[in-house]
Amino acid sequence: MANVFGKTLLGLVVASIAAGSLAAQDPESTFAEGVKSLRLGNREEALAKFQQVLAADPSHEQAFEIWRKTDQDMWRWLMLEQGDIQKVAQELQSRARVRRKDMSRDQAAIDSLVEIACSSDKDFGERRGAISHLTADHGEFAVPALVKKLANADDSKGQDLAIVALYGLGTSATLPLLEAMGSDNPLVRRNVAATLSHIGDARALPALLAAASNDQSEEVRYVAAKASKSMNARGGSAVDGFLAEAEKCLSGRDASVGSDVVWNLKDGALEAVDIPSALFPLRVAQKFALAGWRTDPASSAAMSAYARGLLAEAAAIDAATAAAGEGAPESLKNLANASADLRIKALALGPTVLRTALNDSRAKGLPQVAVETAHLLASVEGRADLAGSALVQGLKDDDKRVAYACALALVQASGGVDVPAVDEVVRVLGNAATEESLRTILVVDGSEVARKTAMEAFSQGRGTVVEAAAGGTQAVGSLITFPVVDAVVINQDLPDVVPEHVIGLIRKDTRLANTKIVVVATDVEAAATRFGDRINGVIKGPLTGAALTEKVNEVLADVDLGAKRAWAENVAASATTALASLSRNGADIGSATKRLAGQLNRADAVAIPAAHALATSGTSADLDALISALSGSGSIDLKKAAASAVGAVLHRAGKAPADVVAKLTAAMAGADSSLRMAIVGALGRAGLASGEQLKLMDAISAAMGTPAAAPEEVKPDGQ
Repeated sequence: MANVFGKTLLGLVVASIAAGSLAAQDPESTFAEGVKSLRLGNREEALAKFQQVLAADPSHEQAFEIWRKTDQDMWRWLMLEQGDIQKVAQELQSRARVRRKDMSRDQAAIDSLVEIACSSDKDFGERRGAISHLTADHGEFAVPALVKKLANADDSKGQDLAIVALYGLGTSATLPLLEAMGSDNPLVRRNVAATLSHIGDARALPALLAAASNDQSEEVRYVAAKASKSMNARGGSAVDGFLAEAEKCLSGRDASVGSDVVWNLKDGALEAVDIPSALFPLRVAQKFALAGWRTDPASSAAMSAYARGLLAEAAAIDAATAAAGEGAPESLKNLANASADLRIKALALGPTVLRTALNDSRAKGLPQVAVETAHLLASVEGRADLAGSALVQGLKDDDKRVAYACALALVQASGGVDVPAVDEVVRVLGNAATEESLRTILVVDGSEVARKTAMEAFSQGRGTVVEAAAGGTQAVGSLITFPVVDAVVINQDLPDVVPEHVIGLIRKDTRLANTKIVVVATDVEAAATRFGDRINGVIKGPLTGAALTEKVNEVLADVDLGAKRAWAENVAASATTALASLSRNGADIGSATKRLAGQLNRADAVAIPAAHALATSGTSADLDALISALSGSGSIDLKKAAASAVGAVLHRAGKAPADVVAKLTAAMAGADSSLRMAIVGALGRAGLASGEQLKLMDAISAAMGTPAAAPEEVKPDGQ
């Protein structure tokens, strides 16, 4: 059996794969010159060359060729560099990522190359060539065949060479190898641990720490411990590490190369499962969270992360499906029923976990997940526990979508009876009832002050929500997963990537075709020249609320937000229905009645429950709006609901003003019998005097098209 820690990777076969000759294409040769300068310690010269490459706007194919022909050790060096060099490297790797998704799954070709790469009968050049082809043409799809080599106890040399080949694949091998750490074969686990140590991907450290402590095999524990030490583990726990990786995936801060497959271990073999790339980080987040939970079954943080991963994927599936429309890819169409299944799994975790998940989602800036969690809590939260529920704290969330969801959940969970924080619930629902459309603004800025300024600028207005990202990587993760943003406001100086990274993604994603881009820059003219027609405007920094509001309103002035009205109509309908329920159960919704009266001219789903709420809580101040609905062009059901509400208001008032009686009687003209009955019923509750009732009889007769009958003369008997 090979002593994988008795030798360095260089001692196994070779420290790295030599870079091939560079093609004559300018971006490639310029990048090679930059690499040479960096190797010689000329950092400024290297940066200038790398920036020239980016200025040439290399295609995905060109970026892929740069990545493929550059020593993988050099990529690791570039990705660890601080500042602009790292940003350029990340941008090029992001562009190469698109091409890398086209890796071949030709199993016969993979098996043939693996045999060459892992054969001691082949010379170094042949093995190196095979590894190069595996890396360039097959990527992570070569890992299962190489893991089989790791499992061959009769071929120690083949195990060593498989480790070298996996090292050549680099970080693209990390995730399938982490899945292989769950193998029942201790030899596989030992060799995988050694391989992960050589690759040096920080995402592997939690699994190595867990194996060092918990693996049943003493040899695996020894190798994993040595691997953890070689990766400079500094006292962190495996659970904390798993959760940190899960959070990076959930928040979009993971800059590692993505994929359109995830890996499962089935019957001891690695299996690729296709998944839309937008969902990839969320599925990986679930795997990390679940690994943390398995490591410590009592970890509430791990359970929360797992719940949030499930609900983030459910929300992302719905968002991606809506954004793609009929052009949705097959991989997305195949997930048509998956969102319901994901919610069911999260629901099974119970209210305690979901409360934590709601608090964590809000604290970590994941509004879509917070909304999903609130919806589930509405069906599982116990009435006795509502006062201390995370839903109550959620009423004051800066994101109105979260506040609305929490208010609705509190009404549903309580049945509208004894609702905690009822005054705040009524206030939030009153605001929700007025929503007619929604525009979403994403602000990408490394300054917390700037992000707060942006959120405050729109916090008091209707129809707009502001999301914030501290860097470009997080923004890209959000945009890919939830492509529903109307405008992106991005600082030209980001802490992690160049702004072209974010701008390029938006302009190449058909789902974001209508998204506007505004750059914040100290030099407006220079920024306009730098970004050209790829952006829609520039704001002079530092960012102010007034400048932001003005520019966003300007760039969105001609944008049709019709598609956003469905969300608003649903929220408004739910809010008016909830307010009606609260009112029927004795809650004081007086602070919202004025807003409700303003919704009577909307679709029935909003207007009718608004009328029902006014029936129990409206005042004389609402009569004009109700009578307008009664006399307007709305549906007969709305008119009858308005008439009923008028009667209830008049009954509480104890009298009917003459002008109100006149308007009601006039409304009977041309009305059908059911509406006339509703109007008469309203007047019947108004406490009319005898003379007013006589006039009402005349009006009814006129409305029915027949004259009122004259009273018959009473004659003596026999005459």
